[in-house]
Amino acid sequence: MLLDVCSVDVNEALQELKVHGTPDFECAAYELRFRSGAGTVIPWHWHGELEAAYVAEGEITVRLPGSALRVRAGESFFINANVLHCYEAEEGGKVRSAVFGSELVTGGANTVFERRYLRPLMENRAFTGLLLRAGEFRQIHELMPRFFSVMASEPVGFEFTAREILSRLCLMLCERYADTTPRPVRRSPDADRVRDMLALIHERWAEPLELGDIARSANVGERECERAFKRLIGLTPKQYLIKYRTARAASLLSSRPDLSIAEVAARCGFNSPSVFARTFRDYYSVTPREYRRSI
Repeated sequence: MLLDVCSVDVNEALQELKVHGTPDFECAAYELRFRSGAGTVIPWHWHGELEAAYVAEGEITVRLPGSALRVRAGESFFINANVLHCYEAEEGGKVRSAVFGSELVTGGANTVFERRYLRPLMENRAFTGLLLRAGEFRQIHELMPRFFSVMASEPVGFEFTAREILSRLCLMLCERYADTTPRPVRRSPDADRVRDMLALIHERWAEPLELGDIARSANVGERECERAFKRLIGLTPKQYLIKYRTARAASLLSSRPDLSIAEVAARCGFNSPSVFARTFRDYYSVTPREYRRSI
């Protein structure tokens, strides 16, 4: 399944609305192909399922609140349930991602697998995201391609194989975090505030937005708004808004050839085509017209 910047639908709390898998098999596999450019490719969101993925080609950055994982071809990464995250790619690339519910592995609530292993792992504050370099856990890097192979071809009994592989991945994570104290996850005030601010930006990104508007969405002052955003996202709210608008513009340039460059600029909240062209070139190293021609 090919995802692009517009493919992750979220609610007002940035929770992803997409259903992954089916009620009787809570697991879905995706292939994400990224074009070159510095725009946000998969925007900030979170989901109640765990996520396991590996980079098949190129290099991407997985951003989490307050940290980032730079993942190269041949490396794997994991994201805990309920953790806010996004994907970015500067040079393009291909990622294969599995999103799965914990009950696929545990068999249900109050089983030994849930009580002793998965619940402590998912409640462990030390585990938000984990990057496995190419030289680490060779068995994991061998299991990931096998998982996506069976999910793509769906041979008889593929559900057993998929569940077995995901169970082994989860056991590895449990062993990795066995020496850390599994305290229940409590969202920090920063996380709550930034979620509110991101939700406003994602809702009104094409409209004129001032720093005061963004700050009021989280009931904080403008200086605290900037500090909290910078701590968790690594950008100021204005920088993130411009970057998000530019990424949406790139999507429109490729999906709506009937729109002129000026129309794309206006729809994406830019004051003038010249400002849009300059900003777009800063992020994608080409003009909007050159970007459209390259597609």
